[in-house]
Amino acid sequence: MAKIFHVIPFDTWVDNKKSKSKYIEPESLQNEGFIHCCKADQLSGVILRFFSKSLKLYILRINESKLENDVVYEAPVEAPNSGQLFPHYYGKLPIDSVEKEFLITRTSISDAFSIPEHLLT
Repeated sequence: MAKIFHVIPFDTWVDNKKSKSKYIEPESLQNEGFIHCCKADQLSGVILRFFSKSLKLYILRINESKLENDVVYEAPVEAPNSGQLFPHYYGKLPIDSVEKEFLITRTSISDAFSIPEHLLT
């Protein structure tokens, strides 16, 4: 089973953990009906495109065997003919499916995030 990841803003993840909620429910779940995830080789592009103004992020590695629903691989709506498929999760993301969390930081938005190499293997 492939590793999948969910990128989440630092404050959102910290607040979610403090709330002791059993689920992660990002805005995309309410607005689009699913939670955006990605594969390791898609992390850099996702971070660059959707988190360009962030200084601190968490990358959550998700254990698919602990999910209540199947992961669906789909083309992005904005680029349906791109040939890329991204993992989407249709449902609340159980906290216990997060097998590892990785904090990534940078000092300025002009700097690049450094993604831990061991994530990509």
